[in-house]
Amino acid sequence: MQPNLIQSRKTKPGSKKGQATVELALIIVFLMLLLVGVADVARIYAGHLSVVQAAGVGARWATLTDNQRDCTGYTSAEEATLAALDGVVLNPTVVVLPTPATDPRSVRVQVNYTHDFLFGIITNVPNSFSTGATMPGNYGTDVGTCNATAVVPPGITPIVLPTFTSFPTNTPDGMSSDRRGCEGSYGVEVSCVLLNK
Repeated sequence: MQPNLIQSRKTKPGSKKGQATVELALIIVFLMLLLVGVADVARIYAGHLSVVQAAGVGARWATLTDNQRDCTGYTSAEEATLAALDGVVLNPTVVVLPTPATDPRSVRVQVNYTHDFLFGIITNVPNSFSTGATMPGNYGTDVGTCNATAVVPPGITPIVLPTFTSFPTNTPDGMSSDRRGCEGSYGVEVSCVLLNK
């Protein structure tokens, strides 16, 4: 009998470690791209939610009465919407679309904006988005006079409640003697105030 001509090739002990390192490097690249893609989808969704909320603020402003609008400090629904966006999305444009004089009347604020995919790495992909919010009510653009004085009904005495803090506070000297010693930890008044009355 002749010896077996095909002999098993013996591998060096360190060659398997090198193979695992190469495989890990290839998998890490794929996983990092997947992770960045998931983060980008989260950014798109967060931007969308911010735009919908800001469009709702603008639509709500457009349906306020003249005097209520004056108290907000904004002069237009566009200004209120852009202030609520506060630079969250790129290149926002605001369009106010009042419905015709039919019932039910409403105002729609539409916001068009752009998003850079993968933090600007991917280009030549359509990146324009549009969303908005609708609020029932009449559309008005006039600005009235703010009458922001508090109205207290007759016979009602406003009650001033203590402010709770997370750190010790000094007790004012004008506090009645029956309330002294009723502070809990950190100067917060506890139920003994009610018991002493």
